[in-house]
Amino acid sequence: MRQPKFTEAYGERRDRLATTFPSAHAFLRDLGADEVLWLSTATNAHVYSGDRFLAYIRIQAPDLEPPSVVLSPRFNNRIADGAVDGSGLLFPGVVDRLLGPTQDWWTRRSGGAVELNSGTPAQFFDGLLAAMREV
Repeated sequence: MRQPKFTEAYGERRDRLATTFPSAHAFLRDLGADEVLWLSTATNAHVYSGDRFLAYIRIQAPDLEPPSVVLSPRFNNRIADGAVDGSGLLFPGVVDRLLGPTQDWWTRRSGGAVELNSGTPAQFFDGLLAAMREV
């Protein structure tokens, strides 16, 4: 059921993170090139595995210091036609285990979302990408 949609606006926002939030930039770049996962984007991204919506990723202030990225189990407006909400496969369990107890690089937001700041270690994103591929 892959229906990837990649907009120029999203690509530009993602690429502006290259210098201000390199670990997030690498993660988002890898997501866009993944063979298992696929993205539907406008200015932010819905992440899918097959016909399952997994997460909504919102890029906050890519040009400002500090930039941040919000991971959310809630989709924005609607998900792709034929998709089902599979965000429960990642949130809260898998995401919380990856976050761990240290809160100097993340903040809990409403609706189960998590805001990650530029101090987020690459290991978190590596673990998240692996977990997304496994569900």
